[in-house]
Amino acid sequence: MWHLALETIGLSGSVALHKDSQLVANFPLPSEIGSARSLMPAIESVVRNAAITSSQLELISLAKGPGSFTGLRVSVATAKAIGYALNVPLCAVDTLETLAYRLGLEAISAHQKPALIAAAMDAYRKQVFRLIAVVEPQLAGENAACRGIKLNIILPSHHLDVALWNQNPFHGVDRNFALSAGVLQPSHHDHAGDYQVVVGGNAIRRYPLAENSLPPSRICDSRDITAVDVGRYAWQRWLAGERTDPFQLLPNYLRASAAEEKALAPLTSTESSES
Repeated sequence: MWHLALETIGLSGSVALHKDSQLVANFPLPSEIGSARSLMPAIESVVRNAAITSSQLELISLAKGPGSFTGLRVSVATAKAIGYALNVPLCAVDTLETLAYRLGLEAISAHQKPALIAAAMDAYRKQVFRLIAVVEPQLAGENAACRGIKLNIILPSHHLDVALWNQNPFHGVDRNFALSAGVLQPSHHDHAGDYQVVVGGNAIRRYPLAENSLPPSRICDSRDITAVDVGRYAWQRWLAGERTDPFQLLPNYLRASAAEEKALAPLTSTESSES
């Protein structure tokens, strides 16, 4: 199955082409011109260089958000247009789930231990977008969505104030996990053993964590996701039966834009004064 993956959560993005689970091509978009102008030419180039035609595409995946308002609109509109025109099915995945999936695969491949993951990206306006997940090695014979790991979401994607992020990237899950001897351990869990502590995403670069906010034995990864990550995670979701209706697909912004918040502010003030 020829599978095209799109990622435009930032100012630019990337395109990847897979044959089933195997990566065939990875094409970063040029940051100087933006995804609105570069995405379609990149798709055409990747398909042409693979010596296939667009009619041979059998799956289109994309990161649906959170992310840049403009970037998300570009990839969603492009995926919907191609999917509708060529009758190609879509699989849209959450940005931070995709990041947590990559972080979990890498952590468990290295240490074969369950991991508690905080995946976060800069949301601007003194906030981060964050997701908390527990990742465990996938046991042989089990039917799960993620190859090699189980990805269990504790807190789905949401926005969080930077001050809380700085103090504790795992803010909000303290009642479920306890810090013991420098390692986060689950206080109520079926499996014994310590958990790796993994924090990932570009929020680490933009908003450095306070000292002692994490135990010494932790893994930090400030890389963004790429279309390669989107394709790998979406492929597992696809195998698990997940499909996205192109007519129902919308970007997941998680919050209103700054302009929308300003526009709504006078209405909120008026309602408060009248009440």
